[in-house]
Amino acid sequence: MDVPWAAAGTVTVTNGGDVFKEADLIPPSATQPVTEQQASGLPYASVSILSLNAVDGTSIYDDTTWIMGEISNTGNANAYDVTISGLLKDAQGSIMGSGSATIQCLPPGRTVGYSIIVRDPQLYVAAEVSGIFDLTSYRTYWELPTSNESLRAVESSYSGTSYRYAGIASNNTPTTLEFSKLHVWFLDASGTVVSGMGSYVNDYTYLDPSTVPSGGWVGFDEESGSPRYNPAAGSIVTAKAFTYGSE
Repeated sequence: MDVPWAAAGTVTVTNGGDVFKEADLIPPSATQPVTEQQASGLPYASVSILSLNAVDGTSIYDDTTWIMGEISNTGNANAYDVTISGLLKDAQGSIMGSGSATIQCLPPGRTVGYSIIVRDPQLYVAAEVSGIFDLTSYRTYWELPTSNESLRAVESSYSGTSYRYAGIASNNTPTTLEFSKLHVWFLDASGTVVSGMGSYVNDYTYLDPSTVPSGGWVGFDEESGSPRYNPAAGSIVTAKAFTYGSE
């Protein structure tokens, strides 16, 4: 058959790899560059900010801006003490406000929502987010998988319709887990994060009780922000949760 570099029946000398790519015989993932960390074969962590959304508060929260989104660990090992820093900037790049949130353990391949509270920001035109982390921790962390989740609307004549996300976090490990933490984030129909937990929780809360024995479970039931204070919260259609504890 005819191809871009030769007519049918023509014998040519060419790069076999390019021929395979042209014929779609090599998957796109196989043509991506390999980082030095990946090539080493050693454990590594790498965090990537997947999304960012800045929402200005109203009513009694008119002095607050929430910077929200999702962050993922694209490495093959845990990222510890992940600090997500958010900045609000004016047209000249000057800092008009800042804040941060923390995820103590972000497992490889895991995506988690973040919500950064910025108090008393000045007039801004852009938001930026970055993440840093440690490679080691003196604690051993385990994820508690969640199940039986449900999202329900909560009506209030004063603050409007907010949402509660409920479920069960189970300890499937052979050991008791302590200081078990919960992250819940709420999203709109486009997958944009539009609320964290309530209007004042900056990063996570603890499961209650926070000590979960092996084979045990703990229920959770967390509320979103209210559209009276966070106008984006009125567009919530789904939610996600991430729980983990330490030995």
